[in-house]
Amino acid sequence: MIQETQIIQDCLKGDIEGFGLLVKKYQNSLLSTAYRFLGNWDDARDAAQDAFVKAYRSLPRFNQASRFSPWLHRILVNACLDRLKSAHRRYRSSLNAEMNEETTSNPLSMLAEDELFQKALSRLSTKKRRAFTLVDLEGFSGPEAAEILGCSESTVRVTVMKARQQLRKTYIELNAL
Repeated sequence: MIQETQIIQDCLKGDIEGFGLLVKKYQNSLLSTAYRFLGNWDDARDAAQDAFVKAYRSLPRFNQASRFSPWLHRILVNACLDRLKSAHRRYRSSLNAEMNEETTSNPLSMLAEDELFQKALSRLSTKKRRAFTLVDLEGFSGPEAAEILGCSESTVRVTVMKARQQLRKTYIELNAL
C-alpha cells in the first residue's frame, strides 16, 4: 500500500480517491472506537462519518510530521463528545417536558452487545471512559492516547488505572444483581 504521507500529499493536490484508501484503512477502528464511546451502532456510524468528513476538510491543517492515526482519532473523539453533549441536551429537554406533563415513563436506551460491560463503562466519568477506551479497548499507546486526548502521558496512565479499578468494582456489583 502507498505510504500515508504520499496519500495525504495527493489528497492535498485534489486526489479525492486517495482519501478513500485512508477511509478504508481506518473505518473499522473508528467505528469500533465510536461505538465504545456512544454505545449505539447508528450513532457510531454517524460519528465516524462526521470524523472522516472533518478530517478531509481539515487535511490542509494536518501537521505531516505527526502520525495520521492519532490526529484522526482525536477528530473522532471530538465528534463523539459533540454527539454525547447533544444527546444529553435532548434528554434533559425531554425529561423536563415529561416532568411538566407529570408522566412517569422513563426513556428506554438500546441494549449494547454486552449489557453489563456497557453499563459499567457508562458509569465511568467521560475522562476515564475516553482514556480507557483508547488504551485498553483500541490499543493506543500512552503517548498516542495523550496526543489524542490533549493531556500528558502520566495523566493517561493514572486515568486508565483508576478507570480499570472502577470498572472492575462496578462490573462485580452489577453482576451480583
